[in-house]
Amino acid sequence: MSLNNFEMIKHLDNEGNTSIIKVKRKKDGIFYLLKNLKFQSLNKKQKERALNEIKILSSLNHPNIIQFKEAFCDNETKTLNIITESANDGNLRNKINFIINKGLHMEECTIWEVLTQILHGLNYLHTKQIILRNLKSSNIYLTKLRLIKITDFYDCYELNHPNNFSKNIFNKS
Repeated sequence: MSLNNFEMIKHLDNEGNTSIIKVKRKKDGIFYLLKNLKFQSLNKKQKERALNEIKILSSLNHPNIIQFKEAFCDNETKTLNIITESANDGNLRNKINFIINKGLHMEECTIWEVLTQILHGLNYLHTKQIILRNLKSSNIYLTKLRLIKITDFYDCYELNHPNNFSKNIFNKS
């Protein structure tokens, strides 16, 4: 697999060594989100986190968690690429900014619907003993069917992992 298998549709977000891109797989026309990490630019800890993200994402299956499809290194660009399902209606941060800029308001029932779905996703993660440390509106994507998808597992921890510092925090006697 390589980036040549995908058509880049739209850059959605750039942060440091990471880009989020809406892509279309050329062989079947299916849209995905691609998280593109400049692997060569990452330090050892960042590389470990990126590989941990793939491991954790690939183990999750919940309607409010972005669904992992595959990951691959592209030798030509020297990037690590994580492919997930496409949440085709943008992220929550952009939706909120749009509403504010237009002088509109969000209906209370919509706020409760969003919050409830976020909490369902977080509850699922907690039952899997996963702590998500980077939960913010730009990491919550929406689908056209009003389904919330929590993304960005780069900065998360498994409580049951032997090297995890948070284990000491929660198991104090």
